[in-house]
Amino acid sequence: MSDLHTACAIIAEAYPDSGVFLVGSSIQRRDFRDVDVRCMLPDELFDAMFPNAPDGPSHWNARWSLLCFRVT
Repeated sequence: MSDLHTACAIIAEAYPDSGVFLVGSSIQRRDFRDVDVRCMLPDELFDAMFPNAPDGPSHWNARWSLLCFRVT
């Protein structure tokens, strides 16, 4: 099993009602430098996890920062 498959399986298991998507240059060309994976949470789950979320991106919460952290 590849590292990418393992990572996506873990994300999907952690957030079973979400969608896990491969995005970015790795799906467009062979000479990609990194692999981007996105997890789309249902609004209700996001609101429950981040009740004071501001509009737009920011580093306002340790949990949010951890979820957005780059895994290498």
